[in-house]
Formats: sequence, C-alpha cells, structure tokens
Amino acid sequence: NWETFPHLPYDVWGSTWILAVGQQGRLIASGRMKDNKGWPVLASDDRGSSWTLSDDFQGVGIEGIQIKCNQAGDFFAIARKVVRDGGRVGDDLVIRKLAAPGAPRIRLSVEPSTLRLSWPGAFSGFIPQSTASLGSDINWLDLEATPVLEGEKWVVTVDPQTEEARFFRLRKP
Repeated sequence: NWETFPHLPYDVWGSTWILAVGQQGRLIASGRMKDNKGWPVLASDDRGSSWTLSDDFQGVGIEGIQIKCNQAGDFFAIARKVVRDGGRVGDDLVIRKLAAPGAPRIRLSVEPSTLRLSWPGAFSGFIPQSTASLGSDINWLDLEATPVLEGEKWVVTVDPQTEEARFFRLRKP
C-alpha cells in the first residue's frame, strides 16, 4: 500500500523533482521551481513529515540536478548551470556536499526507580549499549531493553542498580 506523502513547501515543477534516501531515513528532495528561479534542496529527518531548506541552487540556468548518497551518509548534489558571458554560451558544473548527521546524543534522565535514555526519533535502528568502565578493557554490551518510540524520541529504561550499566552509547548495526 502506498501512503500519501506530505506536500513539499514550494511551488514546484513536478516532473523534475527527485528524491534521495540516506542513513537513518534522511530524505533529500530537489527540483525546479515553477518560476524557473532555482532548484531548492530540501532535507527531512522525520520521514518526510517536515522539510527544511538545506541549500538552494539559485538563479536562471540551473538544470539537471542529481543527488546521490554515499555509504557514510553524505549527500552530493551536482547541477549544470548554463553560462552566458557576452556572446559565449557554455556550461559550468555546480557541486555541493551535505555532510551526514553524526550519531545522535543520548539524553539521560533519572526517575525514582529507573534511568531513562532517549535520543531523537529520526535516528532509528540504533542499539543502546552499556559498560561498567571506560578503562583499557572496555566491554560494551547490548541492553536487554527494546527502544520504544514515544512521540519524537526513542526511549529505553534501565535499572539503576545494575552494576554493568555505568556508561552508555548507541551502536548502529
């Protein structure tokens, strides 16, 4: 079953838009404006529910933007720009890079009988781990608890009496 995607916040020329998917579900959309005044590059870290302007290939003459994501999660955009300089007409390439977002930070809150770990909901697929020491023999263990999505964040609760749970991190399989 196909789900209707939220409308992009621009007056776009529909047939020229492209969508690229990166790590942690980051989406990048780009295409030509109806007024032919640029190619906005939009980013979404919440599965397309909201979009922010990441970059804008401004001006008349931008054509054929392409976007690719590498294994590290970096996005690369390349576009052709028609240049008219006096009587000369030529092409220039415009290349941009959008670095991958780093690993999410864990927030730790203490409640009466539990430690509560949380991180942004846009970062799915991470496994929380703990260790008792940060010495030379670090032994990170996966937490037994399964992360639960609560609103806009993933949450895991940990028993504060557990000896091996002193330091925490997230691991991406």
